[in-house]
Order: sequence, then C-alpha cells, then structure tokens
Amino acid sequence: MRKLLFAAMISLTQVMVFAQGAAAEDIAPKQVQYEFKDCSTSPDVLNCSLAAYISNFPVPELVSVLLRVDASRAKNVMFFSITTDVGEQLYQNGKPSSIRKVSIDQAEFLSDGFDSSGRLHTTLDDSGVQLSTNDAEVFPVLLLDFQSGHFTIRFRRQGSDSIRGYSVSSSPADTMVASEKFRSCVTNILAFSSGK
Repeated sequence: MRKLLFAAMISLTQVMVFAQGAAAEDIAPKQVQYEFKDCSTSPDVLNCSLAAYISNFPVPELVSVLLRVDASRAKNVMFFSITTDVGEQLYQNGKPSSIRKVSIDQAEFLSDGFDSSGRLHTTLDDSGVQLSTNDAEVFPVLLLDFQSGHFTIRFRRQGSDSIRGYSVSSSPADTMVASEKFRSCVTNILAFSSGK
C-alpha cells in the first residue's frame, strides 16, 4: 500500500512539474512595428497581409505575426490566417549580421474578444505555425483585435516544454497607416470575392 501511495505521489508531482513548465510566460515587448503587404500574384489571386514585428532588444529573439487574407476567384475560395514565425538576431563584430529561424510547433492568438485555441486549423509552416480558417464570422473579430494593437501571441519552441508569449499593447498611431492600407486591400478582396 505504501509503494502504491508513493508511486501516486511521484506521478502527481511529475504532472504538477510539467504543468508549471508548460505555463505561459508573457512579456511586454519593447518594440512593435506594423507593416502592410500586398502579395497578390495575379488579378485572380489576391493577398493582403498586416504584419506585427515584435522585438525586445537587446534580447535576440524576434517574432513576426502576420494576419493574412487570401482569395482566389478561379477556386471561389477565401481564407484568413495568422502566421507566427520566430527568429534570433545573430551578431558579428558587435553588429547585427543575420537572423536565424527558430522552429516552433505551437502558437496561439489571444485578445479580449478572441482565443484561437481549438478554433483555427493549425499547420506547421517553414519553421513557423499558421492558424487559419475560412469562417467569415471569425475574421472580423481577428481583424479588429489585431488592428487594435492589443493582443497576446504565444508560442512554444520545438523541443521545449515552456510556452512564452508577448502581450502587445500598441497605440492607435502605431497601427494606423498599415491598418488603413490593410482595410482598403481587404475591402477590395471582399468586393472581388462577391463578384462586384
């Protein structure tokens, strides 16, 4: 009976240690820069992206969070995604020289109005993680929360038990120019998708 009780206590301790190791560590980043990208490849395939580049200089970790809308008239499909990529700034002779990709195997987007856990399709994509959906009711919530500049992105590096995250709190001025271009591009995509 003592051996059984002892084994149960060890198992419970291991579960508690794992749960503590998996708890998220959210950091307020020092720098967040927003950028709009139109990566449309042809008149029939449209793509709009709004990126948030997160850094915590002098810590070498860099995070890219990309909100993306893709539409294809030929396939009559539109989908929305958030892609998270992580890298580390490498230095040579005290100066930034390149960025090394860091593989992650889990990511989630959280805000006051949305939690991506279990709600978006997850794909491992070129060392990063893409969360996607074609649910047109989910996209406006993602769009508004991302553009507000108030959200948390969490991820887990491949081979690690710990989850870390960045709690972004940007002012409207930080997101305004890129967000306006993104909104205009999305409006064009919605008109394109409805055939107008």
